[in-house]
Amino acid sequence: MKWLKRVILGILLVFILMFIGFNFLIAYNYSAQITNLVPREQTVKNKESFLKEQDEEYISFKNEHNIQSVTVKSSKASHEIPVMYISTEESKGHVILIHGLGGTKETVFPVAKMFIKMGYSVVIYDQRNSGENKAPSNTFGLKESEDLIDVTQYVQKEFDSKQTIIWGESFGGATAAFASDDLSQTVDYMILDSPMSDGVKQINKEVKPISESTGIPLDYLNFLGDVGLKMREGIGFNQLNAADEIKDSTIPLLVLHNRKDSIVEFEDGVSLYKSSGADQKEFFEIKDSNHTEFIMDHPEKYQRIVEGFIK
Repeated sequence: MKWLKRVILGILLVFILMFIGFNFLIAYNYSAQITNLVPREQTVKNKESFLKEQDEEYISFKNEHNIQSVTVKSSKASHEIPVMYISTEESKGHVILIHGLGGTKETVFPVAKMFIKMGYSVVIYDQRNSGENKAPSNTFGLKESEDLIDVTQYVQKEFDSKQTIIWGESFGGATAAFASDDLSQTVDYMILDSPMSDGVKQINKEVKPISESTGIPLDYLNFLGDVGLKMREGIGFNQLNAADEIKDSTIPLLVLHNRKDSIVEFEDGVSLYKSSGADQKEFFEIKDSNHTEFIMDHPEKYQRIVEGFIK
């Protein structure tokens, strides 16, 4: 009978190893999906659609301003960061703009127009896995913050800037928040429009329908996602909350958010605002515009709010 026990134990061991291997495979593939929620090719299509809608206005903008394109080498990875620089005469300083998930440097040109009108030079770049930035994945602002730090250091090295301001929308708001402590000594103001704070919350929005349709518990899917993210990117779910990183930031902070935002919850903006270690900080509750659209719906009011903050 000893041989039978050994056979049974062997079979059980094979099944256990198969189960573990299957789960690791799911975890790895699952993490590939959550770090590529909007493929880079789709962001290029989004850019083209946006520019088609803004055709005449964007062409006029390009003709009126001196736009230069450069690349900044990532200090932490192998990719290059595509940067667009728009200079103004007698510049008050430089504003670095960070687009949201699914966007590119071109899709925030209405914001660029506002800051140029205010007398600032503008620097815009493609975030990882977006536009011309060929880094292969997104990490909900965490590793993207490394690119922001590289771009900020480039601006401050290349230009004699009187003032440095960072503006980020949605997913780009999380990028800014993750970098905020490292940039506290070099950045004068930070403005976050409808910012994402909790990456896991955004992942759950995508994964919950899968959980409900398959019957697989959401907590277990998160466990697999956490394992896969550690395998693929070397980071875990517990690192994806930008509010934890902004606590030590002293950069003066303005947050704008809509209580009824259906893309990024109002509580994300509140969390970043409350967590910030800045002595000077303001929160503006948007009443009547959809996610990140306040600047297009009420450009003059938006400008007054920003100007009032950075005086």
